[in-house]
Amino acid sequence: MDSSPRRDGDDDNKGDTPSLSSTTPSSTPTTTPTPDLTPREQQADRQYLEEDFVPPASSTSHDLTHTYSWDNQLADPSFVGAPVTAFHHAPMSDGWDNIIVGMKVEVENADVDPMPGVFTAAYWVATVLRISGYKVLLRYEGFGQDGSKDFWLNLCSDKVHPVGWCATKGKPLIPPKTIQSKYSDWKEFLVKRLTGARTLPINFYKVVWESVSSVFRKGMKLEVVDKMRISQVRVASVVDITGRRLQLSYDDSNGGEGFWCHEESPLIHPVGWARRVGHQIAATSDYHDRCLMENLLDTDTTPDMFPEYPQPSGVFTAGMKLEAVDPLNLATVCVATVMKVLRFGYIMIRIDGYETDPTGGDWFCYHTSSPFIFPPGFCDRNNIKLKVPAGFEGSFNWIEYLASGNSKAAPVSIFPLRDNHKHAFKAGMKVECTDLMDPRLVCVSTVNRVVGHLLKVHFDGWEEDYDQWMDCDSVDIYPVGWCELVGHRLEGPRMQMPLKNLKNLKKDRKRKAGNKRTGKMNKKRVPSGGEGEEEDMVSRSPTPTLHAVQEKLEPSPVKAVKTEDVKSLAEDVKASTIKDEEDVKASTLKDDEDVKAVQMQEAPKEVIEKEKVQAMEEEEEEEIQEEEEEEVQMYIPRLLDAAGNKTMVPRDSVLDVLAWTVGHVTQFLEINECGNQVPAFKENTVNGEQLMSLTKGDLMRLANNKIGPCLKIENLQALLKARMSSAQARLLTRN
Repeated sequence: MDSSPRRDGDDDNKGDTPSLSSTTPSSTPTTTPTPDLTPREQQADRQYLEEDFVPPASSTSHDLTHTYSWDNQLADPSFVGAPVTAFHHAPMSDGWDNIIVGMKVEVENADVDPMPGVFTAAYWVATVLRISGYKVLLRYEGFGQDGSKDFWLNLCSDKVHPVGWCATKGKPLIPPKTIQSKYSDWKEFLVKRLTGARTLPINFYKVVWESVSSVFRKGMKLEVVDKMRISQVRVASVVDITGRRLQLSYDDSNGGEGFWCHEESPLIHPVGWARRVGHQIAATSDYHDRCLMENLLDTDTTPDMFPEYPQPSGVFTAGMKLEAVDPLNLATVCVATVMKVLRFGYIMIRIDGYETDPTGGDWFCYHTSSPFIFPPGFCDRNNIKLKVPAGFEGSFNWIEYLASGNSKAAPVSIFPLRDNHKHAFKAGMKVECTDLMDPRLVCVSTVNRVVGHLLKVHFDGWEEDYDQWMDCDSVDIYPVGWCELVGHRLEGPRMQMPLKNLKNLKKDRKRKAGNKRTGKMNKKRVPSGGEGEEEDMVSRSPTPTLHAVQEKLEPSPVKAVKTEDVKSLAEDVKASTIKDEEDVKASTLKDDEDVKAVQMQEAPKEVIEKEKVQAMEEEEEEEIQEEEEEEVQMYIPRLLDAAGNKTMVPRDSVLDVLAWTVGHVTQFLEINECGNQVPAFKENTVNGEQLMSLTKGDLMRLANNKIGPCLKIENLQALLKARMSSAQARLLTRN
């Protein structure tokens, strides 16, 4: 029996291919397309044949109506998805090496006429032609070299089955009607095509189920980093689980404030972890007491549920300098300092150059085995740009920097060796990646760069400023098709469109206001398109602008205009203008005396300019007055008092944040003890809708990299979201 897969028209063997499972043989039918299993194997796997496979996605709590589909990108022959085997935490990663091109499966046949009295779907055998992540390109048997009906499916979905599944379930195998007349005996054709072919093991979906099941369950308690103060952890409960990703809710949060992470994330820990390692924790006295007495509840997580990190080979000491990925800006590697050494290999580090927080709120906990801390000189050796401390002048040199502060570099010997770390990732591969600045989101992404064990992941459609340095073993990166498999929403690429420069908004408004006042004087010089239609469109500047603000200012796409058309239009306007001026002169200046009379009546240039400026100022004052009149009608809540405590919001108040103007936003900041940040928000013209879309990176730039104000505004943002109506929340998500 031939052990290599064939395609229509192929007569040559392609060599032996290992079976998909060492314990479960491939389906190799002889007279009918039925799996050839021993009685013992049939009995062991009967439960998985008798029950229809229900994929994890069927029970998802996510809204998948606007989730992104990879289909358009998959059609590109150059598309390459990172292999499933590269993700140790991904479902089926251990056995994916045996998923091969040429293997056969049974899939639903949509190209068939309805059969009278038959209410079940028809199926047909298909061949795997390409593999990208969990997605496979399939071709129905019988089409030969005709690829017109090829289609992509998720191999782990309920639409794909091992060969023999239809025979066991009593489902009809019917060839597509497009090729029904191609063969007179389709049974003989299938037997010939399936002899020696590979298929999925009969228990394939059992393994899929097991690989997406979590060791956690809803209601369990654990300790997780406080996203409002990264130097401490808080107690949280598991609210939901999707594909081993946990949705957590802080126990001390009345507004449902929470956090998303993978169950193997280094940001979560078992109950009592903070006390054991000496980390700061915000918890009730009852929690502290039961951790001290080790009185665990049934809902408490335990250390055996979390990854175990290796102990350091050396000893870090407070004051040592190193290089580290900035936890608040994952696109940069920065100069950092060890601030405190905890127990069991944990250290607290601080990024050099940020404004000092006397309370230590900007310290962050890394384990000494973390892939995101490096010895001094790592960036230089690997051609990675090192972000030097703010205010540092001249070319950065580690020796001079250490000498200037009388500091000591962390020795290379105490960092784990990763030089020989092998993985399958390559630049250009597509993945689905968690946005760690907003970890509820999983986005379409590309591996942008590979440096040893480090991957620089780029979010498609966004600037490189939002890239993330990630470890090749990170549990926050997934294969193409993972979201579809587990029922998680996938955020698509951001569409690239021309953007209006934020700093020109006010100038634009004044220019248009001036045009309204002086339009009569320039009436003949305005093209037929109307005044104020020309947009000052510029490409996006990478660092100073706010991506969330800019996104809301994107104009609708317009039809491209050819260069020749632009030149022609310019000539027409010029000719029309000259002719209009000549007509005016001919009709009003009949002789030299008329010319002199007009010249005597013309106002000086300075007077005209003064009138223009005055008209513009009056227009702007009218607009400001109109905005202020609108703002009076808006309800601006005080959510926090001077001590930072939450306040009560009246039930009858209407909180329409998305309709807030820039003035409303600045008023909101002032009455919530954030008045120092008002100038930055005014300068960037942040309105209510844009306020609700600002990310951690945006807030850090607005707050001039001051973590305290950033966290305070982020907290206000979360409180506003918790108080928005469901309709507003849906609108914000859709935008």
